[in-house]
Amino acid sequence: MFQVEPSPVVAGNPLLQAMAMRRLAQREEELLIATNQPAATELDTEHQESLVRAAMAAPGAWLLNHTRTFNEHWADEGFSSPEEPFPPFDYLPLMLDILSSPEKVICIEKSRDMMASWICVGFFVFMAQKRPRTQCVFQSQEEGKANQLIDYAKQLWRSQPKYLRDAYPLTKDVDDFAVGEMVYAHGSELFAIAGGKDKLRSFHPWGYLSDETGFQAEAGGSYANALAACNKIVLNSTANASWYADFRADAY
Repeated sequence: MFQVEPSPVVAGNPLLQAMAMRRLAQREEELLIATNQPAATELDTEHQESLVRAAMAAPGAWLLNHTRTFNEHWADEGFSSPEEPFPPFDYLPLMLDILSSPEKVICIEKSRDMMASWICVGFFVFMAQKRPRTQCVFQSQEEGKANQLIDYAKQLWRSQPKYLRDAYPLTKDVDDFAVGEMVYAHGSELFAIAGGKDKLRSFHPWGYLSDETGFQAEAGGSYANALAACNKIVLNSTANASWYADFRADAY
């Protein structure tokens, strides 16, 4: 059992305590695997396939247990690494259930620090990874913001166990892709585009994530183009007087 003395910041915050304990549990599991089992490259095919099936059984199974986010505030919060599992937010499983539902259009009203964008990106990465030749496009108000969503996707891919990276390889090293793109060897693709109603016309994606929809000047036009082309559309935004606010009011 790992023993650590939590920092005052962690000790005074129940959520951070839960995150720290969960991370320690994962480290214990990784240590047991490292000491009692052969390396992932030496696993027999049947065992490796079994591990992959279990990890990819559902978005929540993969996102919560087999990949990690990047916490930019890790040092201030008393952690030893910027890579952390998703926090144990009560709403995270519910969000993943909603994203996985048959509904074509899903609207999310978020506040800051909910990690809603990370969760949405994680859902689309899971779908692109599990299903060959699945294209997903992420759009935000600025190119830099959209590219950041692909950075989230790259982080989620690279922080998987090696047996999952081997099962779902990319066409090249994850750090060699151009900004704003990530492509799997089995044909799935993830791309970032800046705001603008006609930007999506160059693609015909299965999935479309509009992040901070309420701050995109031409969000309504982008949505119309997505509606004609996509199977899954997620509109994710903090509050702002905009087309998105009117759309949400009319829809509900």
